Amino acid sequence: PNVLRVGTTENIFVECQDCTQDMTVSIKVLNFPTKATTLASTSVNLNQGNKYQALGKVKIPQSNFNKDPKMKQNVYLHAQFPGRLLEKVVLVSFQSGYIFIQTDKTLYTPNSKVNYRVFVVTPNIEPMVREDSTQTDTTISIEFQTPDGIILPHETVSPTSGIHSGSFKLTEMVSTGIWKVVVKFQSSPQESFTADFEVKEYVLPSFEVKLASVTSFFYVDTQKLTVQIKATYLFGKEVEGVAFVVFGIIDGDTKKSIPQSFQMVQARTDAPNILSERQASATMTVHPQIHKSNNFIHIVIYTAEVTMGETIKVNFFFGQSIWKDITYLILSRGQLVNFGRYQAKGQKLISHMLIISKEMLPSFRIVAYYHPSDDEVVSDSVWVDVDESCMGSLKLEPSRLTVSYEPRRMFGLRVTGDPGATVGLVAVDKGVYVLNNNTVLHRKRSGTL
Repeated sequence: PNVLRVGTTENIFVECQDCTQDMTVSIKVLNFPTKATTLASTSVNLNQGNKYQALGKVKIPQSNFNKDPKMKQNVYLHAQFPGRLLEKVVLVSFQSGYIFIQTDKTLYTPNSKVNYRVFVVTPNIEPMVREDSTQTDTTISIEFQTPDGIILPHETVSPTSGIHSGSFKLTEMVSTGIWKVVVKFQSSPQESFTADFEVKEYVLPSFEVKLASVTSFFYVDTQKLTVQIKATYLFGKEVEGVAFVVFGIIDGDTKKSIPQSFQMVQARTDAPNILSERQASATMTVHPQIHKSNNFIHIVIYTAEVTMGETIKVNFFFGQSIWKDITYLILSRGQLVNFGRYQAKGQKLISHMLIISKEMLPSFRIVAYYHPSDDEVVSDSVWVDVDESCMGSLKLEPSRLTVSYEPRRMFGLRVTGDPGATVGLVAVDKGVYVLNNNTVLHRKRSGTL
């Protein structure tokens, strides 16, 4: 790996290509720069049974590092093969994991209470639990930030099972606007996780209005824009009435009519069912990848997005018939989740069937490489997005079906999920989301994970 997380179990991949003798490889993590202290160690066996590939697992304690979170710190990573030592300087990360923040509503009035829930997870998106053996610190600080940028410290807690619930009371003379819930790991306060909510005076509406365009695009020379307007009461019945609407473009503080907001772009295509004056054109130059021996490897997947549990075919194309060991790695969220090897025997194409597992969510990269000679590496990689889905299963349904549910009456809810799972519930008036429909569960996306 290029980065080792302190307090987290990390996978160290070692292999020996074109080898025929069994061997033991010793893996060590040493302090930088003196190499005087061994911070973690393990060993793996490479043999014909595992195709001379193996993962070693190490966990680095926090005790031997400077507490300044802004200081860049490194360690030495050693892999001792028989007769040869491989050494690499690796950056150390003190990020303990990720924090997801949920508020019970997206909109609040002054003098009301903000209920929030914080989910603290490891880099593998599992509930974070303190481990004294590795001195893993799960302590988090929770703050609230006003629309004026003023920080209001609230509480410091150590979630016992990865979840913490709390509340924050807004005053009657509170600042209106967009507030933030800010949560940080005490071990890495330089990185914060936030969730927004709005504070203003409001009255819950009794119906909502939705607009939908007949087409998903609008040409610069189109003379008519058709939009469907639908109003429904929150209990589902349609509203009968008259609507008056004005359409335009808001660019910052500037309001423009729709025709004024477009700029003409000169281009040319040859797409069917589009007028010639609406076609577009573009040019690009493609340069081939050059290697000393004119070797190359090309990974092809015939789908842009896959789903968990699906089996996909991965094709490895070669520039010429080769007789080498081909290694492939599957990486997701900065972690090595799978690996393997094929022994090419004169082929120009090798196909591999890959099962999409939960460890590959929300996206993963396939890397493949081989060594035509001792001083050359031929490689390729491809990025694959996985359709968004939860790692576990959860189903909510009424315990007893009925036509309607009356106010102030008991309501039974059946919750079905994975055994041992912790489920957090929140009930919100639907009218709140008519006024502010931002998502209630805020999370960092895969690109930043």
